[in-house]
Amino acid sequence: KKMVSVLILDRLSGLLLLFIYACILSVLINNTWLNKFEILIGALGILSVLVFWYLNKRFFNFVLPVFCKSFSLSAMVQLAQVICVVFIVQALSIQTNEIAYLFIFLISSIVSVLPLTIGGIGSREVTFFYGATLLALDENTSISISMVFFLITALVSLFGILFHFKKIAL
Repeated sequence: KKMVSVLILDRLSGLLLLFIYACILSVLINNTWLNKFEILIGALGILSVLVFWYLNKRFFNFVLPVFCKSFSLSAMVQLAQVICVVFIVQALSIQTNEIAYLFIFLISSIVSVLPLTIGGIGSREVTFFYGATLLALDENTSISISMVFFLITALVSLFGILFHFKKIAL
């Protein structure tokens, strides 16, 4: 039972960090529609961390000794994904609205975790498409970022087959 709780908490902390990074980037985007909600977005970001910590303390107090370390490691993993997308944006020679594309990526990452499709396939691309429309970005460029990220992730994941068939000593 504790193992399932830890797995769920791990997933939730990743989602929380995606949300926090999205909140930070939404404030940095120069968009009149989003700028109206800057204070609300900032408050939601801070409140989400406090609520997550409280829920951990209230219902999963056995993880509190490693809460900060786990949260920090999760932050680094999610930041690594954002850095990957920064490199994809640079590789595609995108010179304008980089932060907006990163913001859409974070939102699409949150959406892809929801059990709407198998493995999030398609949900990320739809989010990129509609996010680009809302933020007045190029939809083709947005979907290209999504597809390149998916292909890189799939290619890297394929290497996991090696470890599945050949157990390594740890």
